[in-house]
Amino acid sequence: MTTIGMLIPEANRPSLFSDGDMARLQALGRLKLNERNRHMDGAEAGGFLRDCGIALGSWGTPHPGTPGLLEKCPHLRLWEHVAGSVKGMFGPHLQGRTLTIASCAPAIGDSVAEFVLAQLIDGLRGISSNAEANRREPRPYPKHRKCLFESVVGVLGASQVGRKVISLLKGMGAGVVVYDPYLEPGEAQRLGVIKETDLTALFRGADAVTMHTPALPATRKIVGAEQLQALRDGAVLVNASRGECLDEQALVEELRRGRITAFLDVSSPEPAAMDSELRSLPNCRYTSHIAGGPSLRLGRQAVDDVEKFLRGEPPLMPVTEAMLERTA
Repeated sequence: MTTIGMLIPEANRPSLFSDGDMARLQALGRLKLNERNRHMDGAEAGGFLRDCGIALGSWGTPHPGTPGLLEKCPHLRLWEHVAGSVKGMFGPHLQGRTLTIASCAPAIGDSVAEFVLAQLIDGLRGISSNAEANRREPRPYPKHRKCLFESVVGVLGASQVGRKVISLLKGMGAGVVVYDPYLEPGEAQRLGVIKETDLTALFRGADAVTMHTPALPATRKIVGAEQLQALRDGAVLVNASRGECLDEQALVEELRRGRITAFLDVSSPEPAAMDSELRSLPNCRYTSHIAGGPSLRLGRQAVDDVEKFLRGEPPLMPVTEAMLERTA
């Protein structure tokens, strides 16, 4: 029977695992639980996982890149990261090891896509801005109001989250145009989208643009003044990816003109300074990186992955070092 080591502290587990999924996990092997009310350090985690074949970690826990940890865990075959990014887990310490590292990024992607869809609907239909105006006027009506069905939405990045957003948008009848140098024409056709090779043209032709790019050197401030100025009056910009991908000063200058609305769940730095205009401009909705984060979706995927692994099947998202060049 495989020993499964749960590094996630007791206090954090209810936000990730339902009672039903914990019961499923217990039925899959000998489950060792971190009963502490805190995260273990690397030395503690190494000792805890010494006899484990599977480890489950998350935000704040030690991981395969923690110095010295894997040396103490000769039996580990699967590291299930019940969170998103696994950068920092790869390196020379994995040489000679047969260790699958899996990410629950797909589950986070579902939550982010749901959040982005809500923001696009809010922005295009003027819901929250209209609610604010109703505090001052008897019956205001949004100047620019569109349903998704009659809108063109530009998607910057056909990433994992980007594709989930595309699926939701297509289901609502929106027209979708995508900018992504890695998206092959045949794949764009399969997704039912138009591929745009000019980023500024994407912004010029869209009623709303949503950003889904990882923070890489090539994507730093990929959206700047040229793209923002190309947006039509009443357009909506959503960024739930990384703040580094957006020139925020250029955005502030465009927001001051009152032409567009921005929904930002990320910023650079994060959080934004308390005196940042991202917090105070009336046409900017700034939230606290809440699009993803812990949810029971992650625990469900994690247990599904463990089940698959024990059957000799790959988890939903095994990650390789080569993938890190294009992922968050």
